Amino acid sequence: MDSTSEYINLIIKRLNNEIVDNQNVQLEIWLKEKPENKKLFDDYKIIWELTQNSVEPEIAAINIEDELDLIRKKIGLKNTKVVDIKPIKKTNDFWKYSVAIAAAVVVFIGVFFLFGSKTEKVTSQNLVVETTLPDNSQIILNRNSTVKYPKKFKTNRKVDLSGEAYFIVEHDSENPFVVNASGYVVEVVGTEFFVSSKDNSFEVVVNKGIVKVYSENNPSDSTILTAGKHFNVDKQIVNVQNKNYLAWKTGKIEFENKTLAEICTVLERTYGVEIIISDKNIKDMRMTATFNNQTIEAVLSVVEATLNVKITTQGNKIIIYK
Repeated sequence: MDSTSEYINLIIKRLNNEIVDNQNVQLEIWLKEKPENKKLFDDYKIIWELTQNSVEPEIAAINIEDELDLIRKKIGLKNTKVVDIKPIKKTNDFWKYSVAIAAAVVVFIGVFFLFGSKTEKVTSQNLVVETTLPDNSQIILNRNSTVKYPKKFKTNRKVDLSGEAYFIVEHDSENPFVVNASGYVVEVVGTEFFVSSKDNSFEVVVNKGIVKVYSENNPSDSTILTAGKHFNVDKQIVNVQNKNYLAWKTGKIEFENKTLAEICTVLERTYGVEIIISDKNIKDMRMTATFNNQTIEAVLSVVEATLNVKITTQGNKIIIYK
């Protein structure tokens, strides 16, 4: 098989779950041959996920990156970058889709609002989004997370977070960088750290530098964290043991003799999915594996084969059973 159009047909079959085993192997070999093949597949996948419907060759002709760049310029997202895209609302009509693509992207890609003229807000929804702050600090938002910050920093550089984010903070000893989340305050001068604020929990992991953590109601009772330390809502400070806390950002997942239950927790956080283990007898089965920028489907295929379990999808849920 030499024609690119034939591989496009295989891509469409895979996206629509109509591909057979020998075709899937053939496609995998082709994808690994050169980067542009993988890029072509990714472009089709983005369109399929946006429509969540059958992909036709006419739709595949759209240059999705050009569309996204145009939309970013129109809505002022020049400092915001979409890292990942997940399935959204279905649409059946190609022509309606091509006309309305901008609206779909505005709604689902890093929804960006202006509150008055002083405050900006970025909501990631089902995406991983990067944004640059007025002081050139960077925030990488995990899925379903929101960050608000002043359009211009004055003294303290204050940011409000709901969800999960990784911060790369520009050094400024005279103007501390402050993150407010779940009733806690994280204060730094210049460093890299991760904050999780959701489901009644609060966590801070420091990658570089030093941060100070304290309750909004009791600033005098503060905790100092150095690189490699993990702080949680119970005020426990431990060395970072979970290598996968940033898998949603880095794309790298490492499982070393981990139980299926532990694996599913990581996959839920990394891919923004819900996984149910319907058979309690398989929760403690263990597996060792490493993944680099793999799709959730690829990871689950390895889990299924390694642990000899069955995996199916029901609506938006992934079910694992024996």
